[in-house]
Amino acid sequence: MMLHQANALRSFAVPRTELIGDSDRYVKAGSAVILRCVVRGALEPPSYIIWYHGTQQIFTESRRGWKTQLDRGAPDLDGDIHSTIGSLIIESTRKKDSGNYSCSPSNSPPITVSLHVINGRLSTATGSIK
Repeated sequence: MMLHQANALRSFAVPRTELIGDSDRYVKAGSAVILRCVVRGALEPPSYIIWYHGTQQIFTESRRGWKTQLDRGAPDLDGDIHSTIGSLIIESTRKKDSGNYSCSPSNSPPITVSLHVINGRLSTATGSIK
């Protein structure tokens, strides 16, 4: 009976996509940045995660210093549902890299993070960009 209830609960699992970190990210031009999203609550891990800059799909093969990574994590508390982390890694940001980035998993709704690349120098006293 318990097995039947567990299977019934699993059939209603709704995957969700969440950001790791702030939805607005500020970085100094030339800095590295890693944008991450996590897919939770999926019965199966996503077969892929596609990243978009605005409406344009990102093909890291054609961008030097850019790469994507997909990490399938350990089982969640019930041992059946897995979390998957998708990362977009930019080794050296430029002003033109500013904009909205969407993490779009194969089995979960997309989520967007805004990247703001700031020209200027970092103030060591305040930690702000001038």
